[in-house]
Amino acid sequence: MPKVEVIGADKGLLVVSWGSTFGHISEAVEGLLAKGENIAHMHIDMINPLPLGLKEVIYQYDHILVCEQNYGQLVNVLNASIEECEASSYLCDDAQPFTV
Repeated sequence: MPKVEVIGADKGLLVVSWGSTFGHISEAVEGLLAKGENIAHMHIDMINPLPLGLKEVIYQYDHILVCEQNYGQLVNVLNASIEECEASSYLCDDAQPFTV
């Protein structure tokens, strides 16, 4: 299984995406990075099993924001599987894509 890849800052806010949210979240994070924001993006391809090194990456950031197009499955898995993980979620469950 591949290790997680993070694009952006190595501290601050980590935005986590999975599934079809990749393009929208990537574009938004790139725009904020260009403005000098302390933000990073990590995309997860599958949640069972969780990617190697995920816990170490999560512990590196002050805040974790999980963006999902569902009812919060990934944020629940992260908070339940990684000790002291207190990820927040931004949910879009209306069957419409995220907009940037």
